[in-house]
Amino acid sequence: MKKLMCCFCLVALAASAAACGPGAGGTGASGGAGASGGAVTAAPPAEEGVSGSITVSCFDTVTYKDALESAAQAFEAVHPGTDIAVETFSAMPEIKTREEEGRRMAVIQVGDQTQERADYINSVNTALMSGEGADILAMDVLPYYKYADKDQILDLSEFMESDPSFNAADYRTNILDAAKYKGKQYIFPVNYTFNYFAYDTTLLNEAARQRLDTGGPFTHSGLLEIGLDSFNSVNAENTENPIKMFGMTDNVFFQRLLRENYETFINLDEKTADFTGGAFVEMLESVKSYTAQGYLGQTQSQEEIFVTDSMEIRQERFFFKALEAAQLLQFFNNIPGRMNMVVTRAGGAGNTDDDALAGLAADADGGAAVSFPQAYSINANSKNKELAWEFIEYLASDASVSSLSMMGLPVNNNALFEYAKRNIMGTLPVDAQFEGAPQSGRQQLQGEPPQGQQLQGEPPQGQQLQGEPPQGQQLQGEPPQGQQTQREPLQGQQAQGELDAEQQAVYDKYIAVLEHYSDGLNKVHVADASIAALIDAEVTNFFSGQKTASEVADTLQNRISLYLNE
Repeated sequence: MKKLMCCFCLVALAASAAACGPGAGGTGASGGAGASGGAVTAAPPAEEGVSGSITVSCFDTVTYKDALESAAQAFEAVHPGTDIAVETFSAMPEIKTREEEGRRMAVIQVGDQTQERADYINSVNTALMSGEGADILAMDVLPYYKYADKDQILDLSEFMESDPSFNAADYRTNILDAAKYKGKQYIFPVNYTFNYFAYDTTLLNEAARQRLDTGGPFTHSGLLEIGLDSFNSVNAENTENPIKMFGMTDNVFFQRLLRENYETFINLDEKTADFTGGAFVEMLESVKSYTAQGYLGQTQSQEEIFVTDSMEIRQERFFFKALEAAQLLQFFNNIPGRMNMVVTRAGGAGNTDDDALAGLAADADGGAAVSFPQAYSINANSKNKELAWEFIEYLASDASVSSLSMMGLPVNNNALFEYAKRNIMGTLPVDAQFEGAPQSGRQQLQGEPPQGQQLQGEPPQGQQLQGEPPQGQQLQGEPPQGQQTQREPLQGQQAQGELDAEQQAVYDKYIAVLEHYSDGLNKVHVADASIAALIDAEVTNFFSGQKTASEVADTLQNRISLYLNE
């Protein structure tokens, strides 16, 4: 999943702000932009006594480097006497362009970062054990639960409670609570994301649609069962080119099932693993059978990600789509003049003309998980803990409007609402640092229509937006009619320009569903990048036919048990 999130970041980097699609840009906040080329927003007055220098360390250069450096510059400008150094580790991906069927496409070659991640984790582990290390650690690939168990990172609750400028009500408290480990706030998430489902209304029968009307949450396996009768009926006379249940490959589908059942196989609290009890082998074999039955595609290369525009993606239909928060706006934001960028792997995103929202993705225990593109901890060895906390608070506040949150939804409420507004308006800040990418600012993307010209296939002015329900009809997965969302956004906060009537209608629909989904998030998968790499390598061996499911389970049982008890 980290790789997929990286893809959205690269789309944001590759396109100008005018051409970015949902979730591709940074947060918004009243007052200005802190991204490259934008104005620095005034932060709250400097805390008396905050001075000195700190270092922030993270693995992912693409996601963090420019965003953190921009935020550090803004922070230093309003906190004289401070110095924030940013260290990143991973190599930048290779960006190329090529012609395909007469069209110019960007190809982002991510490559395998397994060894790079392992080297970075080992270097951080060594530093922490030696009483050293960066003051702030980005928890993008680090096993923070291990550091918490060893008291190598601090409980941030103490800073939150003693800081008079920090107001918990400004943040989504359910997400902050979900981020706690053993009841303590060892990590502070700057932004968040989640998974949800959509379905093709033209493919599912009435009985299936009625079951989806509940709004979820749903598991992947549950959706397979809901859609089975429709799948068999639709494909009974479509044997040459059957429609697949999900628009994903077998290995991707397996990773999603693993996430739903993670606690079944790995208990981080007790440091135990159970891959040989039968459930893991059964899950592997079931996914292989789903491919054989035509529910899924077969394993394909994950190293090349293609960037194309939404008018040209392959128009293949799927019964269900498993999506991420960054894609939610596409259900509402078909305003003429905007070109939504889409990241596709081999197989494409599929036809979305008749899609409707189903609901959140659920785990086997019924919980709906949230994950954090950016979350931070303070090293217990830090010599300047107060400054470290002040910078984390700045990153998470609505004062920071760098491109740091381009990878997810801001946890800060005001920043979230402003992010949504500016995303709809197409005014999110974008850093474009790699060769061949448009520079910062509003540059027209190749193939984008002139200002005011309608994109081919978009509805005429005043016509109902694609995917919008008829007047008075409720979107499936949307909160019940008349139910108020948790917060009333943007009252008197219409900075950076005003939404026009059409944009406001999009904003209202989007925020209602976004709030509804966000309020349903109640857990975090306390994952481990090293464990994920072990599982990914072995599962790849299974789907390529090099190992049986039992051989994979035995190998994982031995290796992960050893790792957990190191």
